Amino acid sequence: MSAISKFLTATAVAGSLTFFSASAQAAVFIGTQAAGEVTVTQRATDADLAVWGGNVGGFEINTVQGVAGQRPSPLLASGSINADRRDGTTGVLDIFVTSTDIADAVSEDFLSGFTTNFLTQGWTVQLRTYVSAANELWTGQLIGDHTFTDIADASAYGAAAVGQGLYSVTHRYTITANGAGSADSTITVAAVPEPGAWALMIMGLGGAGAMLRSRRKQGLALA
Repeated sequence: MSAISKFLTATAVAGSLTFFSASAQAAVFIGTQAAGEVTVTQRATDADLAVWGGNVGGFEINTVQGVAGQRPSPLLASGSINADRRDGTTGVLDIFVTSTDIADAVSEDFLSGFTTNFLTQGWTVQLRTYVSAANELWTGQLIGDHTFTDIADASAYGAAAVGQGLYSVTHRYTITANGAGSADSTITVAAVPEPGAWALMIMGLGGAGAMLRSRRKQGLALA
């Protein structure tokens, strides 16, 4: 199961809890930077969800997508699906996915989830996450970093000083190809709740469990 699936499965259960603050209207941006390029080229942007696919730097990108979430779901979930190189040559491509205008931080701690679902032998994919207190595109303070040479999952905790203003989260995929092949990876970033928020979550789950037990007993008594 991918990192995105794991996060979304967990948060589907917790989504009905209301003690977390909601995100401001986020904007999601997708950019690319092929080897030798000085700047990042913006490929797509939209509110909450951005999707792009195309050819760049000798790579054929089937789909890049980024989804901005609300607590307790990931602040940003993204996927680089089927980044192919068919001409047999070497190459390096950076893919960036940024969610801006995040305003609901209750903690300076973040959990990054990294997954590589497919990777041609000899290729590498470096997955990195950043937080920018200045609400910048494509960059910020590094909070997570993992390089894959095979299919695997990884995670990393990182802290960033976001203050009280709007901030951004960026996912970066650095794909290094040594010939023809393909790569498929995902990244998520979630803000780690403060201890008080965890306590409220536990209380909420406990109350829901008690209510279900009470209803079950009532049902047995009527049977």
